[in-house]
Amino acid sequence: MGLRSLAVLSLLFSFKLVTVNADVNTYDYIVVGSGPGGGPLVSYLARSGATVLLEAGDDQSKNLNLTVGGLFKQAGNDKNMRWDFFINYGTDPKLDAYHPRARTLGGCSTHNAMHFMDLDNDHVVPPGTKGHGFGRFLDISVNSPEYPRNQSDAETILATTAKNLGQPQTNVFAMVARNLNNNDADRDQQLGQSMYKADPGYNASNPGIKKQAFARKEVIISGGAFNTPQLLKLSGVGPKSELTKLNISVVVDLPGVGTNLQDNLEVGTSATANKPALANLGPIYTWDAPRDPCLDAWYQGKGMHAQSPLNAIVVKTSNATERDLFIFRITSASFRGYWPALTVNPIAPDPRRTWDFSMVKIHPQSWMGTVTLNSADPRDTPEINFRFFEGPGSDADIAAMAKGMQPGRSIFESIPAPLDKRCDLKEKVLPQSRSYHASSSSATGADSDLMTVLDASFRVRGTTGLRVVDASAFPRVPGGFPVISTFMISMKASEDILRDAKAT
Repeated sequence: MGLRSLAVLSLLFSFKLVTVNADVNTYDYIVVGSGPGGGPLVSYLARSGATVLLEAGDDQSKNLNLTVGGLFKQAGNDKNMRWDFFINYGTDPKLDAYHPRARTLGGCSTHNAMHFMDLDNDHVVPPGTKGHGFGRFLDISVNSPEYPRNQSDAETILATTAKNLGQPQTNVFAMVARNLNNNDADRDQQLGQSMYKADPGYNASNPGIKKQAFARKEVIISGGAFNTPQLLKLSGVGPKSELTKLNISVVVDLPGVGTNLQDNLEVGTSATANKPALANLGPIYTWDAPRDPCLDAWYQGKGMHAQSPLNAIVVKTSNATERDLFIFRITSASFRGYWPALTVNPIAPDPRRTWDFSMVKIHPQSWMGTVTLNSADPRDTPEINFRFFEGPGSDADIAAMAKGMQPGRSIFESIPAPLDKRCDLKEKVLPQSRSYHASSSSATGADSDLMTVLDASFRVRGTTGLRVVDASAFPRVPGGFPVISTFMISMKASEDILRDAKAT
């Protein structure tokens, strides 16, 4: 299982964040993908053993589209940090839609619009340091050397450890207190870029460099809801009927791989005032870093880009058992979704006198989505079809979304402005819906459920030493935005993995 899968994975992902070990290309843990699932996980595992992270992109932490929260739309369109997927929302081919995914260190968390992102309580840097959080649940600190200083032979053991890891053997107590996220010159290794067809820079004539890595303990797949089932299937883990059609040797017949794909749907209501309105009281933002005049204020923690542009309410509709509509406002623009900027269907900016009420339908009652292979080529993209509004519960979802559009229309109706009141809101839901938070395509579930892929500890059924830790593991789409939930399961998975390692 491991030899075949790793050969495939190495075609897709570049080596990053390598912890050097005496055995060349052999590590305790191999983590594939650095998003909200793999990123926290690899940081925990690296403290307990030699760990390698395979990531398709590079480090874009100096890219203002990533670091400025207000530029999240530009992050999703940045060719240096995106993959372009074109997906289907149903049986109607006219409903194909663009779905950007991240190709960079941090994965799709780098596209986040600053919803629920302030997690950390940093004890490493002085309070108020830019780029760090304080007062939240996730404590971040560095170790103290005082404990090993007070143990006999600790210095000898630490020096031997440093030698085996290829590190200097001098001042080992200082190494104990070193920041794991340091910028060592040899920390990252780059073996190739743009090897996947979804990459804007993909070149089919570039064969790449084939490398292999081996895990003594475990391989953890954190490729996300599209790529995780693709990687499992290419490695022989998936529905037997699908794999045999593509002449892929079946290692484990798991019919649930690539099924159960889900997402929260989004739709909105916007209007444009018939006279000048919503004028900026400060610099006019242009969303084109580094020339955006609002950046000077952002560096001081002020201005339009200092926080997410979204304010929201969460409400419950009559057909739901819990709050199921996340409604947020956007001023001076209308959120129409994503498209590859300047290349496919370029759309002129909305007038600045635009006001938008967008909505996310949380916990949809209908889900039938699939991720299936188009070929056995690991550089090819899979076929992705969410099949929205095709299964049981579709009518309830459409009714809830139509209801969510009504408050915005009521507000606009109370303001003197042209508004077409004749449309059937339910008819508008289907063609205008979109989604960007996919999950659940390699779901966790009960041992008795043959369609589940993972057990409660994220182990892939029928395999040894293979787990999945990302949003594809959720049996149901979690809440409105899955980034926090994925951070949390990543922390749980690290505990499961390290506990199992101690037990063996």
